[in-house]
Amino acid sequence: MASKYCTLLAHCRIVPETLQHSWIDILALAASIQELCVGSRKARTGMWCALTTTLLSQENDKSESKEGEK
Repeated sequence: MASKYCTLLAHCRIVPETLQHSWIDILALAASIQELCVGSRKARTGMWCALTTTLLSQENDKSESKEGEK
């Protein structure tokens, strides 16, 4: 998180000593939101993979049972 904070400070072009506390809070909030977005994207991807795997396995089970009845 420190590297992201330094990157955000570099984009602001403000010397950290003159930075107000509110700016520090805003930069920390922005970095936290970015991390939250990345984590949520990974969670959605994992849930999508689990759903498709479940649906495909159910479809395969149904097709195998139909073949067994013939």
